Amino acid sequence: MQGSSEQCDDRTDRHERPRPPKLPQFAKQNVKLWFAQCDALFRTARMVEDDDKYSCIVGVLEMDVAEQVHRLVVDPPIFGKYEALKAELILKFSDSLSEKQDKLASMELGANKPSYLLTQMQAIGLDLVSEAYLRNLWLRRLPDPLRTVLAATNEPLVVLAAKADELAALNDNRRVASLQDVGTPVLGFNAEDQIARLTAQVAALRTQILGKPKNEKEEEIASDWCRFHRQYKDKAFRCLPPCSFPKNA
Repeated sequence: MQGSSEQCDDRTDRHERPRPPKLPQFAKQNVKLWFAQCDALFRTARMVEDDDKYSCIVGVLEMDVAEQVHRLVVDPPIFGKYEALKAELILKFSDSLSEKQDKLASMELGANKPSYLLTQMQAIGLDLVSEAYLRNLWLRRLPDPLRTVLAATNEPLVVLAAKADELAALNDNRRVASLQDVGTPVLGFNAEDQIARLTAQVAALRTQILGKPKNEKEEEIASDWCRFHRQYKDKAFRCLPPCSFPKNA
């Protein structure tokens, strides 16, 4: 009898309804992302039954949201009610194609990090435009000096965004330090001076990322040559020491 009782308890445990997870508040601004969170919580709770997931979603909808899907709340289908409710909510609260295009075109950097702006653009634009177009659109939203440095590289967007954050932070730190050095209030800082300093910083940063131009490297090497080799290189007919020009050249 004891063995029979244990078997009965095992069957009860196996068929016990899973405890419903605590779902986040419904997010009108990004319904797809909200459902992705809910689905992850359902998997963690091992909730797989259609009725259970449907009931969890209906239970967290505020009245104004529930009114938008009134038919599916009051008279849901017999089968597939969760997926039907999910599809209807995404349709009701997602931007139209033209709205997404307008939103993407109007996005600005503001006080945000460059990587944050890119993430926001990707959330809207990856289904609308190519990655190359999104890359160019993002670069055009960055300050001119920063864009000049980054546009010269062909690195993946995720790497480019990280570099953009570093360069933007470096520029901010240098600007604050320069203001403290001269004791000038931020609001009274001369715009022309700011541009000049920023331009100089960009040149230095560009050199760090891309390396020195070829002609500068050649000039550094040639500075240790004698005047004959500097002028005629391997065609020189004389050599005046000290001269570092390769003897076998």
